[in-house]
Amino acid sequence: MRENSGITLITLMIAILIIIILLGTTIYTGFEVLENAKVTGFKTELEIIHGQVNIAYEKISIGEDMVSNYGKDVETLDNDTKNKINSVISTINSSFLDENEAAFVFSDFRYFSGNDLETNFGIENIEQDVIVNFNTRDVISLTGVEYKNKLYYRYTDLPGESKNIKQVELSTTPPEFDITKNINGLNATITISNIKYGEDVNKGEIYYGEIIDESTNQVDYYRKVTEGNTISINKTGNYLIKIENSLGISSTQKVNVALTNSPKLDEGMVPVIWNGTNWEITNKDSGVWYDYSEDAKKWANVMLQDGLQIASDGKTVQSFGSMFVWIPRYMYKISEGYHGTNSNEIEIKFLKGTSDIPTDNSYVNPADASGESLWNVHPSFCDGTTNDYANGEWDKEITGIWVAKFEASSNTPTASYGGGNNANLNVKVIPGVSSWRYIDISNMSAVCQKMNADSNIYGLTENAYPHLMKSSEWGAVVYLTQSKYGNMQTYSDSSSGVWNNSYHNGDSTFGNRTGCAGQSRDSTTAFGTATSVYSDYNTGNGPNASTTRNIYGIYDMAGGLFEKLMGFLVNSTTNTHAVNLKKSLEDKYISKLDGSGATTSAADRQINYEANSAKYGNAIWETSNGYANSSYNSWGNDMSTMPYLDHPFIRSGADFRYSTHAGIFAFYYTQGTADPADTFRPVIIVE
Repeated sequence: MRENSGITLITLMIAILIIIILLGTTIYTGFEVLENAKVTGFKTELEIIHGQVNIAYEKISIGEDMVSNYGKDVETLDNDTKNKINSVISTINSSFLDENEAAFVFSDFRYFSGNDLETNFGIENIEQDVIVNFNTRDVISLTGVEYKNKLYYRYTDLPGESKNIKQVELSTTPPEFDITKNINGLNATITISNIKYGEDVNKGEIYYGEIIDESTNQVDYYRKVTEGNTISINKTGNYLIKIENSLGISSTQKVNVALTNSPKLDEGMVPVIWNGTNWEITNKDSGVWYDYSEDAKKWANVMLQDGLQIASDGKTVQSFGSMFVWIPRYMYKISEGYHGTNSNEIEIKFLKGTSDIPTDNSYVNPADASGESLWNVHPSFCDGTTNDYANGEWDKEITGIWVAKFEASSNTPTASYGGGNNANLNVKVIPGVSSWRYIDISNMSAVCQKMNADSNIYGLTENAYPHLMKSSEWGAVVYLTQSKYGNMQTYSDSSSGVWNNSYHNGDSTFGNRTGCAGQSRDSTTAFGTATSVYSDYNTGNGPNASTTRNIYGIYDMAGGLFEKLMGFLVNSTTNTHAVNLKKSLEDKYISKLDGSGATTSAADRQINYEANSAKYGNAIWETSNGYANSSYNSWGNDMSTMPYLDHPFIRSGADFRYSTHAGIFAFYYTQGTADPADTFRPVIIVE
């Protein structure tokens, strides 16, 4: 008998039946997964809409909104849509109402298309249309979802869902957001980012306005930002940024904007910023190089090429080049304290280009004369060819000046007197070294002006005009410092204002250290006594000694050493330095002081003081109220002693010995000869 080696018909039929069963299960399971996904999506969308309806209901119930502001009146719809609504309502009334619900009425609903949901509630990407009853807070889909062969229009009707509609309170969480400010000359951009609207809210609007009342933050009017999250500003002012969410709840942030002329760079000038640990180079158009606003006080800094070295990362400064700070063109007004002794705020308006037009777009007619409450363009930025350089002007209108960040040192700061009376050395402007002292004013002028000589170490060209700081330029720094944009000293606050550099190494050569601060504003050190406690420019109290009270300002303006300025009596003096400099220097390099200085008497010094009452901008007459021998009649109780006869030059700032009488408003006479207590500061003008 032969063995059966094949598959019998019965076995084959059984196998086919098993496959059919398994395949059917798989198909069924796939359909079930798909159906469940549709139901979940339907439920999620209606829950989102319902959450916004709850919030709207709360606002309507307390009278903050009206039902008519939402969706569309169903009576205004086309017939097809109304018929669809009637059909859905009839289905729910007949199939899904429980004993606690009243039948739905067509007229009780508002209709919402997908666009309406986005407009009213900020809900995007919902395809289905819905109707909403704001009395019962029911949300009904006109599309519905099929589940287990039955069509559902409310997610609360789905099996396993509660009929109780969730109650929510009106969210009062205000929006949160970050602000980034970028400054590029006469333009600024404010970028809003990281917006968080709070629970149940996902949309809002951005507005901004210029503050016209600082006490209440009242704005002129709110402008709506219609594209993106960036605001362009071309006017100096304080602005309020407001974000209002879809519930009408808002929050604000204040932004101070001060627009100034862009720093004018010469070849060899490298823009730098402080990263919290080191200086690093930055792009001049980065938008973060500088910000002169009252909250930032970030004055522009550059380094020259003399010794500048950059790390392998391409940005971190490893070795300093000489540092300079930009003072942009401005006009000023002195009201309270004019020609007095108490420090008061000097009002400042930054100007556009070489014009007299303020960046706040106000109209001011400059007086061109000293006087209380008069607006003047600071003479350091003005053309002096028409008035014989009476106030220390330049030979054309300019957009700003570069001022040495620290007192001058030499390229051999460890030499006797930090360099001594030697015109063959090169100027350096760096922190933490001895100032260049015991050098006469003629050599000071010479070493400053040779900074742009052929093949110079600084990288400067013939477009740069380095020179010894004039008394008018000292005033330009001082007046900006004594404004809301700088480290302003107030009469009532003993810690305000620029702190003294009281460092002294205790030797007999007036050894000091650039860029330091003492333990208080009026710290002092006795000659011959080494300073035991001090801060360098970037640590501890150090930034208090800058003109901005941060690392971006100018240092050594109070204390340190006396700074000889190119400002002197130009009439009748027989002082050799004054006579020679008057012959050799162009007028634009000199701040001319009036007065003959005929005798050495105190009375004659008073005459010279009064002879300069018409001059403005140089921090002499306007910020003091008299002269007497060894007097302290300048703002902040600083010394005020006028040049005379064979002491025709002026020097400012005082030195580490003078405590309360040292300061940015201090002025004192000098012969101009080499003095161990004197140093200097270069200024660069780029045309």
